[in-house]
Amino acid sequence: MSAPLPTPYEAAGLVQAADRMHTAVRGASAWRYVAWLSGMAVATLMYFTGLGLLGEDDRGVGVLSIAFGLSIAVLSLTLLPGARVSSAGFARRWAQAVLGWGVLYAAGMLLGLMVFRGELAFWLPAAVLAALPLVLGARAEARA
Repeated sequence: MSAPLPTPYEAAGLVQAADRMHTAVRGASAWRYVAWLSGMAVATLMYFTGLGLLGEDDRGVGVLSIAFGLSIAVLSLTLLPGARVSSAGFARRWAQAVLGWGVLYAAGMLLGLMVFRGELAFWLPAAVLAALPLVLGARAEARA
């Protein structure tokens, strides 16, 4: 025996309820992505600035690098596993932000450690440039 079909009025109410639930779940997950991207941007700014300030202090750079790695681990393990639903176009926005960051981060690290070690005049603009794709990604995700 099958359940009776809802009336058009009941069906419209069910669709509206489903839309409200979807919006609530998506909103609850979207902030996690925005927070991760923002946290990575701040961690990158702090890390690059620290590299510029520490200069030739290999021990300090090592401690700073461990702290940066731990920051990434905490961000990733606390925010990303709970994010289950994403908005349309999320994969493209996420890939652009993370890949853009990765390219600029790698270029900054390579150039900075080989040529501009300890020169804050290089590391500060490099920090802003490397964090920019993450900030733009967080902004785009917050608006989606």
